[in-house]
Amino acid sequence: MKVKTIAYNLLNGLCDWDFNPYNIPIINKKRLLAAQRLIKEEDPDILCLTEALFSSKNYRGVYMDYQKIFGYPHIDVRDGNTILSKYPIKFSKRIGGQNYKDGGVALYCLMEIGKKTVPISIIHPSFYANESKKTKLIKKLFEEKDPPKIICGDFNSISYSDNYTKEFAENFKEKVILKDSSIDKKLADKIIRDIFKPKVVKYIEGKGLIDTYLTKNKNFDYTVPTDFCSLDKSTGIRIDFIFVSKDIKILDSGIIKNELSEKASDHYPVYAVLEI
Repeated sequence: MKVKTIAYNLLNGLCDWDFNPYNIPIINKKRLLAAQRLIKEEDPDILCLTEALFSSKNYRGVYMDYQKIFGYPHIDVRDGNTILSKYPIKFSKRIGGQNYKDGGVALYCLMEIGKKTVPISIIHPSFYANESKKTKLIKKLFEEKDPPKIICGDFNSISYSDNYTKEFAENFKEKVILKDSSIDKKLADKIIRDIFKPKVVKYIEGKGLIDTYLTKNKNFDYTVPTDFCSLDKSTGIRIDFIFVSKDIKILDSGIIKNELSEKASDHYPVYAVLEI
């Protein structure tokens, strides 16, 4: 059965918000419409969202009904990780610590695709957690009785396969890490050393899963930033992935870059067309 999957970070749940609990998030209607149009045009069978915030009634007064927004019959929500599907979700659970300081959170589910039950996970390790903590989150997925055959999301971690240079790392430190006024140069150096010794993807690959992007694309491309975030692409980095087990055939894969994806979020959506 042919199944199209998209993984997409929605940046603050398509809202303008600075994470200050005293400030009310405001739905960005231009971003919302762009995301809706993009998903309607791409028509994935499975839509895996990260930073899908405000998916339940909350004290901030904002409620994002992603099932209604994107029009899917099946949904499961675990914190900011949300899976929407044309196929039934038989079981789902949250995996991870109490907050993002613990390394992040993940969604694990069993999806009924045709006559098969497929374990799928969405992961979103915290950007501020080190690589060891991020990897601990991923290890928990493989402790499940049925380890995931599809792992996707915003990994906040890179792949050695993309061959980033020392010059790139230094530029990334200056333009991204040190942009945060709370981070001094000493801490920035520590963060950069950790980022460019990635462990998450290496661990997943060690479990036999395959980076779908690399099977169909010979040249490097980045998944962040979009034009909405920055016109400076010198810090372009690939941190959004879809990995699948070896028994799943990869028919097509890539990064969706068009007028809509430039407007909707700071990340580009990634996709994979699979034979399951």
